[in-house]
Amino acid sequence: MRKSMRRRTFFLLLAGILTLVLAFTGIFYSYFSRIYRERLEEEQKSLVSQAVDTAESLLMNIRQNAYYLCLSENLANMLVNSERALANQQIESLGIAFSLNTGTPTAPLMQSAYPVLLLDGQFPLSRYAERFSIRRSMTTRHIYSSAGMENEDWYEKTLALKGQIYAFRDERNPDYLFFSHLLSSTQVADPRYNEKIGVVLYAMPMVRMNRLLAESKFDDQSCVALLYRDTVMACTDEALFPAGQRMGNAVELPAAGTVKKMRLDGTCYSVTQVRFQRDWQCVLLVPEKGVVYQDAPFYLLALLLLLVVAVVLALSLIVSRQVIHPIVRLSGIMEQAKDAEHMPSAQETGTGDEITVLYQSYNAMRQRIQTLSRKTLEEQKKLRASELKTMQAQINPHFIYNTLDSISCSALMEGNDSIVTMVASLINILKYSINFSRTTVPLREEINYLEDYICIQQIRFAGGFSFEYDIPERYMSVPVSPIILQPLVENSLFHAGNQEDSLRIRLYCEEADGCLLIHVTDNGSAGNADRINGFLTEDGDAPSGHGIGIRNVHRRITLLSGGRGGLHYVQLPDGGLDAVVRIPLQGVLAEPGEETEGTGGNN
Repeated sequence: MRKSMRRRTFFLLLAGILTLVLAFTGIFYSYFSRIYRERLEEEQKSLVSQAVDTAESLLMNIRQNAYYLCLSENLANMLVNSERALANQQIESLGIAFSLNTGTPTAPLMQSAYPVLLLDGQFPLSRYAERFSIRRSMTTRHIYSSAGMENEDWYEKTLALKGQIYAFRDERNPDYLFFSHLLSSTQVADPRYNEKIGVVLYAMPMVRMNRLLAESKFDDQSCVALLYRDTVMACTDEALFPAGQRMGNAVELPAAGTVKKMRLDGTCYSVTQVRFQRDWQCVLLVPEKGVVYQDAPFYLLALLLLLVVAVVLALSLIVSRQVIHPIVRLSGIMEQAKDAEHMPSAQETGTGDEITVLYQSYNAMRQRIQTLSRKTLEEQKKLRASELKTMQAQINPHFIYNTLDSISCSALMEGNDSIVTMVASLINILKYSINFSRTTVPLREEINYLEDYICIQQIRFAGGFSFEYDIPERYMSVPVSPIILQPLVENSLFHAGNQEDSLRIRLYCEEADGCLLIHVTDNGSAGNADRINGFLTEDGDAPSGHGIGIRNVHRRITLLSGGRGGLHYVQLPDGGLDAVVRIPLQGVLAEPGEETEGTGGNN
């Protein structure tokens, strides 16, 4: 009986211990598996975000390059001022100017790309430029003609995107990833040409692109792919996803921000993807066989079995040596960290368990923090350089004012009153037009600016037209968008086409339906109100580049008034035109009787 009791007690105790061990083993297995899986998923998401940041930096660099090219007055002047006898020399100079405006300090990633400008056919210089072929080397020259590009699919799509970036791969030149961007310059001052300069094509070497993506790989067996409109643009493992293949045809990607398991070519992968800027995706595939958490729970099971059988002292010693001591050592190392550049590295324990993973995570975090710190310092240097450029740009207007004052003094000494008057008016115009800090100005300031412009034109045309205005004083404080009346007067002055009688331009205003209606009328005979109203509301470019000024006026008034204001033309019975500017008052006028009405001057 005693032997039976002992045996039953032994077996019950053994069964209890085994049950306890199995229970704790299952609990710890589930817990640590979940922790490791969550850590892996967060690491994958972090790596994908890093790849997305790299891709977005590249796209931002392209936009910055296009922005600098759009603002290049030198580039615009070379396109407009072209001579047939000097065509080759001008093309070469244009290539140099184009190169100087690409790969700027604020766009470091684009210094590895090869830019090409395909000139629009409207410029005479494009007829003397060499035709472009995507098969040629990207490093030979920078300026080509866009002739013959009409049948290229990428060229048509780039024009259709109207200023957005289009990416593509071409089997005729597989060593590059191409980015194209429609280039429109606001510096083209010649009314014979519109703002469209052409298409800028950036050729990014695939070696450089794959190297950028490889920085976000989880390990050597993982794969990072960059997609544009579900098409593979670049991939660190092109044997798995060839360039030009649609990803949707090969795998079903998980939802953005999630991790999904899938099998490809006999290998199980952990896949995550992030969509950015609407048309772009970044995908990270990590093989399951390289994941640490698969082996860790088995080591944990063996450790738990030893802990149940071993004595308390041995248990304490093992825990102290394998768990507590490495964590204390790591804690001491972390306390020594003073800043990002003085974070000591932690030597791994070499046990292959979660403590090793903790040391690896610390070292990886240390490297990322130091990398981010260096990037922050570089960005601060770039910001300081940008501030210096801004301050230098502020000097230019003062130089212009001083130069004009010198011209005015010289003309005054020679007794040329007309030049003195024109220079004084020009100074006022410049001071008014380059003040970009205000979105609205009082109508009085706009009238003063217009008077300076009329003064210059009357000296130029020597009495060839008359101008008069009648604006009640109570409307002089109404806020309006700056430079909205001068383009209307200029349109009447240069396009009215009155040859039988002296041109008469009149400015007056009235109030109707809670809006201020400002009228600019002329007695010309060449104007067509329906045609002008037609291209005022069109989305495309104005015909032959004309009407840019009045379209700009219409759009600014529409944006500022939330769609309640705008510009439209009315055909007068005598053949002239009436340009009507509609400005919502919105309670800006004083109550009747608070201000007296006044009348403006005649010129």
